[in-house]
Amino acid sequence: MSTPAQQAAPEIGRTRAGTVTHLAPKGSLNEPAILGALRACFEDCLAARELHVVVDLETVPLLNSAALELLLDCQDEILRLGG
Repeated sequence: MSTPAQQAAPEIGRTRAGTVTHLAPKGSLNEPAILGALRACFEDCLAARELHVVVDLETVPLLNSAALELLLDCQDEILRLGG
């Protein structure tokens, strides 16, 4: 039997095509666990100097102001690093 943390593990798809990293969160971006996972993916991208990032929101039915703030903060950081 799995624990609640395993059942609710957020999924962020991550693929790379050439110089572009594609992130695809699954689920509403108003849940702290999914926002945390997306932030961790962005941090991984920055650590690997992957500065061309596309966030695919096709499977995101809902997002809140915290999600918008996260996306804009990540964009600012990528631009600051030359992306």
